[in-house]
Amino acid sequence: MRTHQLVSLQTALVILLSGLLAGCSTAPPEAEGVRVIPDELVSGEPTPVKIYISAGPEGIPVGGTARIFHYSKPWFGFARGLINEGGDNTLVSASRSDGGELITRMIQRDRIAFAGRSHFDFEIAGTPLPPGGKILVDYGSEGHLIAAGRKQREFLIEAGIDRDGDGSFQMIEAQPLRILENDPVKLRIVGPSQTAVGEPTDFVIFAEDHFGNLCENYGATLEVETSGNEGAEDYAVHPLNQEKLLDRHAITRSFSTTGIHTVSVRDPATGMRATSNPVVVTVKPAREKIFWGDLHVHTAISDGQGELRDVYRDAYARGHDFLAITDHHFGRELRGSLRERLEIIAENAKRYTVPGEFIAIPAGETHFLKRTHMNLYFDKIDANVMERLVERIKAAKTKVAKWKDASSEEFREAGDRYWEAFDTEEFKRFPLAFSHHTLWMGVKEYIHDERQRLIEIYSFHGSSEVLPFDETPPLLRGHLPQAAARPGPKYSVREVLDDGHHLGIVGGSDDHFGQAGSAALTGVVMDNLSLSSLLEALYKRHCYAVSGHRTIVDFSLNGKTMGQTLSAARELDFRADVVADGKIHALQIIGKGGLLYETHPNGAQQASLAWSRKASKGYYYLRVLLESGNAAWSSPIWVD
Repeated sequence: MRTHQLVSLQTALVILLSGLLAGCSTAPPEAEGVRVIPDELVSGEPTPVKIYISAGPEGIPVGGTARIFHYSKPWFGFARGLINEGGDNTLVSASRSDGGELITRMIQRDRIAFAGRSHFDFEIAGTPLPPGGKILVDYGSEGHLIAAGRKQREFLIEAGIDRDGDGSFQMIEAQPLRILENDPVKLRIVGPSQTAVGEPTDFVIFAEDHFGNLCENYGATLEVETSGNEGAEDYAVHPLNQEKLLDRHAITRSFSTTGIHTVSVRDPATGMRATSNPVVVTVKPAREKIFWGDLHVHTAISDGQGELRDVYRDAYARGHDFLAITDHHFGRELRGSLRERLEIIAENAKRYTVPGEFIAIPAGETHFLKRTHMNLYFDKIDANVMERLVERIKAAKTKVAKWKDASSEEFREAGDRYWEAFDTEEFKRFPLAFSHHTLWMGVKEYIHDERQRLIEIYSFHGSSEVLPFDETPPLLRGHLPQAAARPGPKYSVREVLDDGHHLGIVGGSDDHFGQAGSAALTGVVMDNLSLSSLLEALYKRHCYAVSGHRTIVDFSLNGKTMGQTLSAARELDFRADVVADGKIHALQIIGKGGLLYETHPNGAQQASLAWSRKASKGYYYLRVLLESGNAAWSSPIWVD
């Protein structure tokens, strides 16, 4: 583990200099601003942090307040308490450089607009804070250390000053804080799920620290072994180039025989080793391939960690094919007006898209419907298009007054108003929409099969597949058993499929630490990697969900594939071929009524299923359970 032996000395010098400056009448007052000591943290390393808020030449009058906004804290979890109250992320102390009186408050806010939660306010009392004065804030102490969480190149402490005491804060300039990854402890390698004999195939190599951070500074000479080939080759990994928009370590390999292949890497200096996900090698290139990505990630623009640059670079370096950053309400008001935030989203989606290699989907998570979180995915990278739809939804007045008292009809009418905002030629097919963590909160009366084509079955919250949770592996339950037991409307994926809704299945991590794929991925079957092809394949429900691994799933019913509908049949012939990123515990056919058929491959990596039954209307999907406790879920096939 890294150490910072100079932190205490550096902090002491800053305190001494601050006192000298505050008492120096000849020096001009320092400009408003925020400074953090130390200016560099290492993820997971407990370190006392001091934040200095300079009042500037105006000072702050009695009754005025300085605020540190909740999402300015780069530490794990939420703020838990004030002075000496204990718990993680505790503010230990706050004082004035002139020794005057200061009232410290934690303002707890938890509302769907995500304007803030648990801000720290510092109100000037007794006497004004003079020009050039400072508020000194301590996070952590020798007895209660705190640790930074997610690696970030530039982290900005968001702070403001309200001199009039009317609740309107003027944001002040902040010095960037750099948060570094810790030492690498895990090596990873990922590759495509399919390739052909002799076809050059790229495998992406990366290392992670104990907290799952990507180690961009990792460098080593690795031993590389390719299945089907004898011996090992050396491959040099160098730190990623910070000057490039996107960078990753990609080693190119080809296979001389068909079958299931892998590539393994080993770092002889540390002993770290990794084997890739399985790759199916065929004689000729497949017409359609599986592309992998995360459809649900948050950044510091809303309630996550990491700026857009950090998160896009992270996803690309991990070998993902696509990423949707779905910040709440397209970002917080502190980051600008809705228009400004949409322009930032569109600008970055354009900047970080590499055609044929990496797709940045313009997206956002909205909360215009009570008790439902709805993600929107646009087929055009255009702030004007996004703004027009958001303004139409705002004008639709979609929220019921009190969800606890609302009837099914009131919910349905609110949903109708929401979807009517999409009823223009411009939004005829896109954006796509889907809800998520529906066993935490969800109103099924809102579902619109033509608009809400998909549903998120799994995220870090847990699996929303079915109630009760007996069928759900313990590893995949998350906090949803507790959430499902609390009052409020909610539903499972199977419940709405039982009701006759046609919804494809996707996975999204709902990650708030900027680490795409940390909990879930979506595999999308399509013929090329572009934004239009990706959205079209999702629209057709040609996709499936996995809990973080890259298991290959091929599921069909009488020749129909995932997301399709079988119109007429007397007999149903199910076929499934699975190549797991792990060992298979069971292959299961799920339909109305639950489990219809299963087979146990006894820990094999590859397995097939063939089963027939008399035709009956309804939905059918494949669930793959791995011995690790992970799972994969195909999109359903329907029989009319």
